[in-house]
Amino acid sequence: MKTLFKIIGILAGMAVIGVGLTYGMLYYLNNSKPAAKKASPAAPAVEVLADSNVKAEDAKLLENGNYSLPNSGFNKNFKWTDENIQTALHEMAHQKAKADQKWGYIFITQERIESLIDIVKSNDLVQGSTYVEILERWKQGKYEKVDADHNKIWKLQSGNLGEGKGVMSEAEQKELINQVFMNKGT
Repeated sequence: MKTLFKIIGILAGMAVIGVGLTYGMLYYLNNSKPAAKKASPAAPAVEVLADSNVKAEDAKLLENGNYSLPNSGFNKNFKWTDENIQTALHEMAHQKAKADQKWGYIFITQERIESLIDIVKSNDLVQGSTYVEILERWKQGKYEKVDADHNKIWKLQSGNLGEGKGVMSEAEQKELINQVFMNKGT
């Protein structure tokens, strides 16, 4: 009987150590990006959006599948950098791409896509052609490769958790829009 308790105690101890090591490794991997590659913190929505008070519930669905929401474009007077564009694209992709973990959402609208295209084309950005390629496809309502788009931006941001793993179904997208954007700012 004592031997059984010893075995159970050893197994329980090993399980606790295993869980602790797993948690520690994930924490370390998530927080150990090289300082030179760490992206700048995202700019507050109030600064990057033309009007941060627009509501997703007022959006109209267009023929191409995108939503239209007047005054929902991005602030063209903001000092845009590659990091800001990457954050915007990454958070927009979360509306359509499947991923185990997601941080941050920006509601995709036709106006936001078009304003980002203008912003990218009028700024000297290192990855400008990559951004325009993604945005031009999204402008047409083509999101078949949104997970690959997400991962391209995610890699530019040195992402290590939350890799895109497919495209959400229409029902999943509608559920996410209702949960994240409806009755809230976009």
